[in-house]
Amino acid sequence: MKIAFSKKLKKRSQALSMVAILVVAILLINLIVSAVQLRLDLTENKEFSLSPITKTTIKNLEDVVNIKAYFSGDLNARLQPIKSSVEDILSEYAAQSHGNILISFVDPKTTPGIEHELSTVGIPPIQFEIIDNDKYELANGYMGLGIFYGDKTEAIPVVQSLSTLEYDLTAAIKKVTREEIPVIGYITSNGTTGADTAFAPIYKDISQRFTVQNIDLSSATEITDEIGILILAGPTEQFTDWQLYLIDQFMMKGGSLVAFIENHTIGENLAAEPLSTGIEKLLKHYGLTLEEKIIGDASNSIASFRTQFGQFITQYPMWVQIPKTGMNPESAIVNRLEGVVLPWASYFTFEKDAFTSLINTTDQSWTKNITDSLDPTNQQPGTDAGTRSLAVQFSGSLTSYFKDKDIPAPPESAGEAFSISDKKTEGETARMYVVADNDFATEGFLLQHASNSVLALNIIDAAAQDEALLSIRARTIDNRPIEQLSPTKKSFIKWGNILIVPVILIVLGLLRSTLRKRRSKKASA
Repeated sequence: MKIAFSKKLKKRSQALSMVAILVVAILLINLIVSAVQLRLDLTENKEFSLSPITKTTIKNLEDVVNIKAYFSGDLNARLQPIKSSVEDILSEYAAQSHGNILISFVDPKTTPGIEHELSTVGIPPIQFEIIDNDKYELANGYMGLGIFYGDKTEAIPVVQSLSTLEYDLTAAIKKVTREEIPVIGYITSNGTTGADTAFAPIYKDISQRFTVQNIDLSSATEITDEIGILILAGPTEQFTDWQLYLIDQFMMKGGSLVAFIENHTIGENLAAEPLSTGIEKLLKHYGLTLEEKIIGDASNSIASFRTQFGQFITQYPMWVQIPKTGMNPESAIVNRLEGVVLPWASYFTFEKDAFTSLINTTDQSWTKNITDSLDPTNQQPGTDAGTRSLAVQFSGSLTSYFKDKDIPAPPESAGEAFSISDKKTEGETARMYVVADNDFATEGFLLQHASNSVLALNIIDAAAQDEALLSIRARTIDNRPIEQLSPTKKSFIKWGNILIVPVILIVLGLLRSTLRKRRSKKASA
């Protein structure tokens, strides 16, 4: 008994020693790691690490950038983690800048006279709820960033999303430190998508990074030389020859055109009508033809529709979902996207080698006449299956559409004193980025498909020759569409899932039975 008790005591003391050693080891590792500040980012897109573009941007700063974080000290518990994360991200910016980024946190509620600075920078108060002495109250506070470089100032008014903070912050730093900010012209006439309505999310984003001028072609006499990028989003009204001439001469001067265009309108009960604005004949002269069809595809998105009997959700072939395999792998505009959705899109054919397809359908896409039914309950694949191009880019020289034509008459608003500049018939190196759909970039679809926003903004950045931010923006998108499978593969997976578990159980049962019989024979022998 004494020997057994002694052995138990020895084992217990050994166990306690092992536990003590383990605790001490954990404490030591904790102290070492906290001192070294080691971080390991295991996400595929390195979402919790600064991107190479951000590191390059801040390492190349020629002077000091001051970043002020205006955060109220009494933020509620739900918002406090955002403040902590912002502190972590800003500390990384400072560490990578070698002293060229200075960070300071300001609590507006404890800083007298800060209101004027907040107003000048553009940091508005926000409302949040607090519970004090068991009472629910609303309080005003601040969660914004100010970026200062010399006499230039940019603001992130409210830090709403940590997933886009690096993009917003690096874009703000690039804007305040660049010597010349590109000027974008947004065409507001000819029934284009409203900059303050359906196109508002895109318009707001580009306005924060570029200088944007609205252009009304119905009264314009020229597109000034300072404008380097022209955006044409979903025109629905006819262009006059003078308006086409202005766009043509803009291209002849080496401008960049971003066009999201349609060849139809969608009315009530999903009735489509052909649409011709005249811009398609300009593009056709340049070598790009917008075909008078609507695309359907086996790779498609879920759509929600309202009927007299209520709302229903269904897979809708006319909302084409482009998988990653449909993105041009050599284009930084799209090669990081996992997928986008283009509703009621048409497609392009092109002649010149200077055109490059950015986005293609699967080889199971088909076409419909514009006036055919778009009823979601009755869509069958067509017989003309094949791959089609939905977005293209062009870079090269062009010949003017008006080379052998007279210069059109300017609008009456030009006045008698207006003098028309000489016509350019051969262009400098121009660029075009054209998508055979406009709905994809409107607010309703951007809310459903975040990658659509990335596509639209990437195209505009590429047109502005500011492609550095493309890789940062795409890292925030985690849409992973399910791979489209053939009917044979679907059947194989279906029956495999049904049969594999019973088959495994049967095999295990037979093995167990065989082993038991062998043991019984050995025991009886």
